[in-house]
Amino acid sequence: MTTPDRRAQSTPLAEAPDYSEQAEKLLQQRHDLAAVVFLSTDGLIAGAGGEVDREQAETTAASASGLYSLGRESLAVVAGGGARARSVTIEGEDGRFLLIVAAGDNLRIAAFTQPDPDLGGVMYELAKLADTFALHISSRGDGR
Repeated sequence: MTTPDRRAQSTPLAEAPDYSEQAEKLLQQRHDLAAVVFLSTDGLIAGAGGEVDREQAETTAASASGLYSLGRESLAVVAGGGARARSVTIEGEDGRFLLIVAAGDNLRIAAFTQPDPDLGGVMYELAKLADTFALHISSRGDGR
């Protein structure tokens, strides 16, 4: 007897398209990115590309969701309850970065850079992509 996958049913993104193609497009534009993972706010993978396999993408989705939530809550404590986080940045000792950017209410983009990236350029492209997704998602009116 097969147990149904409850994780796939727990998020509105379960019925959304796979964003792996958008991840690959971003990786082609930015050679200083190593991997990109799209994820829902509840930590489920919505697409991935680059130097990451399925298991790594799932782990990234879960941990990035938690990191973003912690950053958002910490900002709210310091800046007040109305403050909204746009991104979370973690710098590694080797010059790589993990960037987590909000793309609407229920979608996040986690991007891993190569060592010593053009961080301003990467953040610009991520913000532009996130804004595009946020507008697309909100225009659908379904909360995804």
